[in-house]
Amino acid sequence: MILAKILYVDDRGSARELFARQMNPQKYEVAVAASVVEAETILQAQKPDVIITDLLMPDVDGLEGLARFQKIDPDIPVVLITAFGTVETAVEAMK
Repeated sequence: MILAKILYVDDRGSARELFARQMNPQKYEVAVAASVVEAETILQAQKPDVIITDLLMPDVDGLEGLARFQKIDPDIPVVLITAFGTVETAVEAMK
């Protein structure tokens, strides 16, 4: 039984592969996207239970992605992750 559908967004292929490989396929259905634009396409085609997105990405960053995802479906929780965060960025994301 699938517990949750997760959309994981990260520009690094190794991070996407690791995340998808580590999730138990009997419990979690994982879709991956290399960019916010790709994630928007997936989000419009299927409804994940949660979106996990990297903050620092080229083209469109995770904060802009958060705003775009909420326009498509404001009810889907979005988790921003980063290895290079600041307090200011965390406060902005929570707003």
